[in-house]
Amino acid sequence: MFFFPTVRDDATIGKARVTQTLIALNVVAFALTLFFGGRQVILEYGFIPALKTPITWITHMFLHGGFWHILGNMAFLWIFGKHVEDMLGGMTFLAAYIIGGFGALLGHMLLTGQTMVPLVGASGAISAVMGLYMIMAPARATNLNLYVLIFRVRTFTTNALGAVMAWLVLQFYYGIGSYLGYISSNTAFWAHIGGFAAGIGLGLLFIGLGYRDRHLIRQRMYEENLRQQAVEF
Repeated sequence: MFFFPTVRDDATIGKARVTQTLIALNVVAFALTLFFGGRQVILEYGFIPALKTPITWITHMFLHGGFWHILGNMAFLWIFGKHVEDMLGGMTFLAAYIIGGFGALLGHMLLTGQTMVPLVGASGAISAVMGLYMIMAPARATNLNLYVLIFRVRTFTTNALGAVMAWLVLQFYYGIGSYLGYISSNTAFWAHIGGFAAGIGLGLLFIGLGYRDRHLIRQRMYEENLRQQAVEF
């Protein structure tokens, strides 16, 4: 069982170039991983907590363990990333994405210790993006789709706060379960939680710096311009 949120008002002012570039890089990295032998690439460029090889703090975010892994991550990145990029601007969004990935590693190491098991995937950084989205646009209309396996069983109409918090509750549930041993999973749930916490912290910082207010002004101007064009037509 898992929740898959979707934003009901999906329009953005910008073109989300950085989000698109991140998705493209992840897809290319996945293809190269398959071509060069997945296990060896993951062992070399995945993040191993016991080693903490500097380059892997970055490279692990662009590696994935399988098709469904990358598909789910890229879907979440597109759904939330383009809106957060719209609010922050491309370069600030990119910096926040990377910092969020670092936060995910810290959350993962806090619970797993000095393991030799490599960590790969963009989900920690994407969890930070979700935290940013929730804290900077909590009232934005968002659908929360409940899936069992690949089947959507129900859609809840809510807002960003409700949708992302429902997702977060599941991360804690599975994270605690896997830590205590009554749930078996190779998903790094505490990396998700660490990334999310980093996103919340960054979101509060960006709100204090005026990013949300400036975005709201740009959005009103953009909508007013669209209305004027419609009237003139």
